[in-house]
Amino acid sequence: MTDILTFPEYAHSEASVLNDEYGYDDPPDYPQFFSDRQRIYVKLGLKALTLAERLYEHAKIEPHDQGADMRVRLSERQAELETKRAEREERIAKHRANENDVFASSIASPPVLDQPQASKLLDLS
Repeated sequence: MTDILTFPEYAHSEASVLNDEYGYDDPPDYPQFFSDRQRIYVKLGLKALTLAERLYEHAKIEPHDQGADMRVRLSERQAELETKRAEREERIAKHRANENDVFASSIASPPVLDQPQASKLLDLS
């Protein structure tokens, strides 16, 4: 019974994570927001279905026909979102590693300017 009574608070706290994390994002980050929002609401849907199943069992009522179908669809969507998230994190890690390699190589061998090039760069007139 406590799980049922606290579900709205749980749902609110899960949704507020989105606002805390993405409240001030600029357009390039919107796809990440939408993906995370779907992930959170799929998680809430699965939790709500679990609560409903427990209520049906407790009240000895036959479960609704669409409950099993909904669980399958939500579970499939959750797996898709987790796969996409893992792929995105892998791409980000590769990109960061590449940036670090480029930065390290530029420090290891900075460009050398000959005297005329250096004079042009320093000419403030």
